[in-house]
Amino acid sequence: MNHQNSILVCIAGPDRGKRLAIRKSPVVLGRSAECDLLSDDHEVAEHHVTFILQENSPQFQTQDGSVVFVDGHKTMEGRMSVH
Repeated sequence: MNHQNSILVCIAGPDRGKRLAIRKSPVVLGRSAECDLLSDDHEVAEHHVTFILQENSPQFQTQDGSVVFVDGHKTMEGRMSVH
């Protein structure tokens, strides 16, 4: 399956409805104006997480010592399932 057009959609919280296209070049979510997707969530770091498409699979790596929750588990990096 080719995931060249993978889109991350926020489904809850202050950023609900925001979308981020995940590409082969890194894209960053955070509160900094330098980020590709600006967050309105006060719990999000300036540079919270970087997404990239590797081996046709969307992957993420947190920044600034941040964490994310995937299926209820705290993590700092991993692959994302595509639905």
